[in-house]
Amino acid sequence: NDPEYAHIGSPLFVFADASQKLAMLALELAKDRKKNPGDDLLTWVAQAEYEGHKLSTEEVGVFFSLLAAGANDTTRHAMAHVLSLFQQHPDQHAYLMADFEARVDDAVNEALRMEPPLMHFRRTALRDYEIGGVTIKRGDKVAMWYISANRDEDVFDHPDVFDISRTAKHNPHQAFGGGG
Repeated sequence: NDPEYAHIGSPLFVFADASQKLAMLALELAKDRKKNPGDDLLTWVAQAEYEGHKLSTEEVGVFFSLLAAGANDTTRHAMAHVLSLFQQHPDQHAYLMADFEARVDDAVNEALRMEPPLMHFRRTALRDYEIGGVTIKRGDKVAMWYISANRDEDVFDHPDVFDISRTAKHNPHQAFGGGG
């Protein structure tokens, strides 16, 4: 109802229009990277091969669109979690600030371990696999609960404690599916 924004249209229209523009940009970038490879992520995706199959230009474009949307969402959540964790743990904030350059990477990894931006994600098994006496068949749907994996007592000492002194060597968190 704001007259300054009335000309834009409904939120659904704005979202649909922006999504279409992003998809078109992604498709154009994918076409360009297939013809003119560069030293970037999109070129790597455009040239990647799995079991002899390369992604089509359209698939590369869709990947880029999903990456752009997903990176926005997870970054927002991760930033909110980091701010909340340091507000709740002023001792850890003080420890970080005492030697920021040396400790920032470990702080980020610990924040991702404690509060991953995604709590879980579903995947499709690409091959038969056995874990914990359970057979997962190729094509089965499985869910990775990052929040649970990141609190595994067999992997982490004091898993419910936010401790940025955990080094990468001692913090094999599973945020984003493994290692952040």
